[in-house]
Amino acid sequence: MTRELLHDVRGIWEQEAIVIQRRRQRIASESRRKGDAEKIQPVKHSMVGLSLSGGGIRSALFNLGVLQGLSRIGVFRMVDIMSTVSGGGYIGGCLSCLLSLKDPGEGMLEGDDVFSFGPDDKALFNTKWEDFPLRDRPLAGRGPEKCPGNDKPRDDTWTSKFLPRNQMAHLRNHANYLLPGGSHFFEMLRTAGALSLHFLGPFVWFVSFLSILTLCFMGVITAQFEISGLSMNLAPYSANIVGNFYLDCIKAYFASFDLEKALIFAVSMFVVLCAALLLNSFIWIWQKREQHFLSTWFWIFFLTAFTIFTGMGFYDAQSMPYGQGMPCFLLDFFVLSLLNVIMIFLSYGILTFYPGFGTINSRSFLQISAGSFVWLSGIGLLFALLPLLIKMTPGVILPAVQAGLLGGIKYLLHSFAREKRQPSAGRSAGVLARIKNILFSIFVFLFILLFILIIGQLADSIIWDGKWLEENNLSCTFFVVLGLCSLVFWILPAFNFNRISNHYLYRDRLAEAFFQTSAKSGLGKNQDGISGQDTCIVRKTIRMKLSQLHGKQKGARDGSSEADKVAARGPYHIISATLNLTTEHDLKGLKRKTEPFIFSRLFTGSKSTGYVETGSSYSGLTLVRAITISGAAIAPIMGRMTSRLTSFVCTILGMRLGFWLVNPKFLKNGKRDDKIRYWMKPLFKELLGSANASEEYVYISDGGHSGDNLGIIPLLQRRAKLIIASDAECDPEFAFNALNSSMRQIYVDEGVKIDLRNTEEYFRPNEHKFTQRHYLIGRILYPDRPWQASWLMVLKSSLTGDEMTPILNYRKSSPEFPHETTANQFFNEEQFEAYRSLGRHIAYDALKQAIKIQGLLGPKPWSHIDELCRNIEARGRISGKGLLFTLLHHWDDILAAMWDSEQVDFSSWHNFKRYVDMFVGDIPEDVTSDILTLNLKKLHLWLSKNSSRFSVLEAYPVPRSLKEFCRLQERLSEDIPFKLPCKESYWAFSTMEGQNPWLWSHLIVTRL
Repeated sequence: MTRELLHDVRGIWEQEAIVIQRRRQRIASESRRKGDAEKIQPVKHSMVGLSLSGGGIRSALFNLGVLQGLSRIGVFRMVDIMSTVSGGGYIGGCLSCLLSLKDPGEGMLEGDDVFSFGPDDKALFNTKWEDFPLRDRPLAGRGPEKCPGNDKPRDDTWTSKFLPRNQMAHLRNHANYLLPGGSHFFEMLRTAGALSLHFLGPFVWFVSFLSILTLCFMGVITAQFEISGLSMNLAPYSANIVGNFYLDCIKAYFASFDLEKALIFAVSMFVVLCAALLLNSFIWIWQKREQHFLSTWFWIFFLTAFTIFTGMGFYDAQSMPYGQGMPCFLLDFFVLSLLNVIMIFLSYGILTFYPGFGTINSRSFLQISAGSFVWLSGIGLLFALLPLLIKMTPGVILPAVQAGLLGGIKYLLHSFAREKRQPSAGRSAGVLARIKNILFSIFVFLFILLFILIIGQLADSIIWDGKWLEENNLSCTFFVVLGLCSLVFWILPAFNFNRISNHYLYRDRLAEAFFQTSAKSGLGKNQDGISGQDTCIVRKTIRMKLSQLHGKQKGARDGSSEADKVAARGPYHIISATLNLTTEHDLKGLKRKTEPFIFSRLFTGSKSTGYVETGSSYSGLTLVRAITISGAAIAPIMGRMTSRLTSFVCTILGMRLGFWLVNPKFLKNGKRDDKIRYWMKPLFKELLGSANASEEYVYISDGGHSGDNLGIIPLLQRRAKLIIASDAECDPEFAFNALNSSMRQIYVDEGVKIDLRNTEEYFRPNEHKFTQRHYLIGRILYPDRPWQASWLMVLKSSLTGDEMTPILNYRKSSPEFPHETTANQFFNEEQFEAYRSLGRHIAYDALKQAIKIQGLLGPKPWSHIDELCRNIEARGRISGKGLLFTLLHHWDDILAAMWDSEQVDFSSWHNFKRYVDMFVGDIPEDVTSDILTLNLKKLHLWLSKNSSRFSVLEAYPVPRSLKEFCRLQERLSEDIPFKLPCKESYWAFSTMEGQNPWLWSHLIVTRL
């Protein structure tokens, strides 16, 4: 089966725009007044986006209030596309699901009928406040009179008619969504059981792997002892006896050197160095890759060296006088590795005699080889000490020490996660972080070492009856135990490790809280015979597929595109997750270790993997699963937070919320479905923190791991004209880390610039930790659209002191509010209301000016976006003296905008005109003209009329602002046939046709 693979956001935006335009047309037809024109604004040049940031349940509840506020003032109906991350996806997914439901009338719908819309079918809810599904006030009509029959299938997608207040009551009851029953005994049993089962899979697999390594090592040592005829009994063990033992080993080792042994050593080292040279050829000559990226040939070289050094130990054991001497072969691995390090050092030293000091490739080859042999030396030293450690360490204390180490590791993991969410400043914080990293590395190393000692002592007791190194034989028991461990190791990966993880516990909790609705209705009798109300489930959309989002259009023609099959109910929803690239060959990807990965109704994928159609490629992908992946905050591979040690620890301890997904590019033509058949390779990659976009499987985790916890990058990639970003991250210092990260990434990747002014002034907390404002608003400059006046508005979770009394009272009981730690995902009713009310208050406070613009209530609200944003900005620019300043932004100057976009050639008038012509050609005829487009068209007309005079104009540089343009005109002769007006303020506003005079009257400097 061949599937189309798109490599660019522009390709998928073409299809998404069709769905959004259909929704606009329906909104316009539903609210059209007599005499209104049919034509509405094209989506691609007037798109309004809303992003809901991550932050767990805190973010979900704050964003719930924001959604309520936007709907109440009529702005939410303008939103064309909604991008959600992590916790913002909880409530965003819930809303999108509710907006996708068909009105069942007096009956009940099941299966696909719930989301299938015919021409005359109505939705159960919509974005208007009167029909908004997330509000407490009852709507016209009645709720369910009786619970659905018990004979209905409980696992299918089904729904009956219910009220928004039923949904709000359900959300309040599930604010503590991870443990909805609180201390209820059965809920605690369910959680404990799930955590235990999800922990067992990867832990048993890892223990079996470690057991195989330990048993193979003990078998090799036993075989060497048997070959040499040695038998050791060092009891009673003491440090003095062990010290003398190794001292005697070292003396015997060097005393046994003769010509034959030296020759064997030389041959072994020569073979290893030849393998290293072969590695050098493959890396530098054939593949020509950068030194950061070693291929499979490195591991071939490493295993070659490992095998030769181990074989040298067998030779040494065989060459010893039978039954005499000390086990010198324990030192062979270490000594051979160390000798190779010395040889590399001598080669490096000889290279310094050359004036050019070799080439980059030759130096890198020697450095990589030296590092490999240092690593092998450490392994050799461990191998030399391990037999005595297994025999000597008191087995009684090992479990206690392991428990202590495990507690320390978990504490440090939580500390790292907390620091990532709330970075600490200062030199002392940096020193403390380095100390924690060192302690973490030591704890993990000791944890693995003690695990090996425990396995070794158990094997000694079971296989050798406690006489390992005394009775040197490989009995049948040894092979049986080794076979059982191997069987477990190879069979366990046949299980689906996506499902044997806490991802599914997390998914089920989210599903029960946000993707089903319970309601009280219908009088009945309880067990005591007393009348009361039954609580029943009236919506169960847990199995809703992503391909059913926004509803399915009935009667779509055969051969029509996937976009034509979407009923377009509600804003188009993009769920942002993270594609992990910890071993990617692109240096930028290696530094970030991530890339945004999206799930949506039409497409799934990222830039590196390509985008495939969701319905045909991931047919079983559900909405709740996509939301869960987007909120996978704790995982072995977490983007920039990934390290080998944290990956190892999170894997074996079952801290696995991420998800392995078949790479979209492999679904294009090679793979039949999106199933992973065998999990050995993904498990090893997860254990080592290894993930990239070139393998058959990709690892997807929390959307915030990509650095875009705000969720605005997908909207910026689609060139939104207005983005409303709800920022509910934990940010008590108002450092705007998520916003800064998103702005940096989109500039580096696509050259998009964002100018938000007065951040420090408006969000400098006073002694009561109150700020001056709840929001920021600024301009966006797209490099390919300098003529489009675009806006970014950030609604920040904050307090100014003008909030309602319950909100301020909750602040007294919780001084951290509204930035309580994300680690707390167990909210109560008081917290629910505090965050919801704050979000609603902030949305209303920031956008209440929208109510004054009558166009927002009409059928074409997208024609008034610029007016709305300039009104909001004007409201905020009030000085202490009460003056309203002119809203002059330097990007309102078309020449300055083109210069700042860094995409226009200002080197000559001919080149400059070519770009102006291109920009004018990109502007559709039906786009509402604002100051930038009007001035661009005037500039284009001026250049066209004066193109014959370019030979004269070449003596002057192309102006980079309207002010410079005016000065140039003054220097030119008066017979130039066309001039631009040349006032230094908003000179074009007074002459713009079709604009709201109420707005422009406020652009004059007036005393309030």
